[in-house]
Amino acid sequence: KEFRPSKDNSAIPTATPYPRASKLTSYHEQAVSIVDMYPLLQKHAAKGRCLLKGYLTNRLNRESRAGLSDPDARHQWICLDFDDAELNSINEGLALCGLDEYSHIIQYSASSGLPHKQGISAHVFFALDGELSAEELQDWLLWLNFEYFPDQTIARDYGATLKTIVDPAVGRYTQILYIADPHFHPGVSDPHDETINPRWELVTRKYGAIPASMVRTLTPHPNILKAKKTE
Repeated sequence: KEFRPSKDNSAIPTATPYPRASKLTSYHEQAVSIVDMYPLLQKHAAKGRCLLKGYLTNRLNRESRAGLSDPDARHQWICLDFDDAELNSINEGLALCGLDEYSHIIQYSASSGLPHKQGISAHVFFALDGELSAEELQDWLLWLNFEYFPDQTIARDYGATLKTIVDPAVGRYTQILYIADPHFHPGVSDPHDETINPRWELVTRKYGAIPASMVRTLTPHPNILKAKKTE
């Protein structure tokens, strides 16, 4: 995203959204731990690239990705996408979910810290110690909302849509994560100072990866999650 001073001189800058591209080129990386993943994410974010949650069946060279995401792929990392969460800090949210003892990467959103933003918005990346399907990841992310953020999880249209704090869509095998570093034009200050309040942060904890077995054990049956949407 790009941010410019507003034309009416208000404190809220004018934002240019991420471009919608139909022709893409893929870049493939390997990381064996969350520590290895950290510089790779920063490298591609600095070049204005996005991150695909799933896996491609073919490499892309300025072409459409339609139909090329592997629906049967197993996943060894997950991202918690906090959106305007009413929290004092990311660590508070992770502690509520029982995830504060696992190493992770924090990337605050492009608009994080700007005057018009309420709550905390950030990507939080974790490694998994085993493989999970996209469906298992989506169900777990949905369950986190019902279990730990019930007051901020709101069903709409009789469960047809759901306002969540942790976005379950990030578990989809076709999901794009917009990680490109924002650009601030003269007149708009970046609220994330790299020395005091960095946008990216690697947090090392006691455990290097979330147990896949824990995710499976804690997540209710999909029918229970479906019923909760209409409560």
